[in-house]
Order: sequence, then C-alpha cells, then structure tokens
Amino acid sequence: MTFPCAVEQERRRRSEVRNNEATNNIETSIPSFYHEIRTEPEMAARRSWTREWWEQQSYHYELVTSLAVIEELENGDYPTKSDALSLMESIPFLPVEDSIVEIIEAYIARKLMPIDVTGDGDPF
Repeated sequence: MTFPCAVEQERRRRSEVRNNEATNNIETSIPSFYHEIRTEPEMAARRSWTREWWEQQSYHYELVTSLAVIEELENGDYPTKSDALSLMESIPFLPVEDSIVEIIEAYIARKLMPIDVTGDGDPF
C-alpha cells in the first residue's frame, strides 16, 4: 500500500516531465472513498479504484479543490475525517472569480441553487 505522503512525493517528482497537464477538481468523494472503511463489495471496489487512480494517475493532472470541499469534509461526522483532510492538505484552492460569484448569486436569485451554498450546493 502506498501512503498519501509517498504519493505526493512521487507526484512532485513526475511533475517535471508533464506537458500540457489537465486540471482535475478534487471534490469530497475522492478523499472519502480513498479512506473508505466499509467492507461491502461496492465500497471496497470504490476504495480500490480511488486509490489506484490517486496512486497511478493523479500525477498526470494539476489537482485543485475549493474551500467548500474542505468545509464539507470538516463538517462531516465520520471516522476517517482526519485522514480525508490530510489527503487534501497539499491540493491548492481554485480562485473564486467575480464571474463565479455573479453566477452563484443569479442561481440563488432564480432558486436554481439553495441559499445555503455550503457543501453540495457550492461546487465552485
């Protein structure tokens, strides 16, 4: 098993050889499934797929996240919370552009999005 810190070291090492890397937004399901502890076959499969992607493919991307994702992980009540948050420590936040704020405000005004934009309501 590869630990997240070893994965981060490998990602940094390989980053020098990446060209035209794509950006990948890491939302809550990635750290949640990476540290999944449920034993049902579908949960074990999701944990395995997520770890395989993280350890073998994630270095191909510029990984980013948002403050909303971190807040959602922090606000949850689950046994692997500290592990999930640790996995996200080195992932930079996407900047919140004025145009995104305007879109969110328009969605809320038109009731296309909940007023409480934390968690799943704030994908930005």
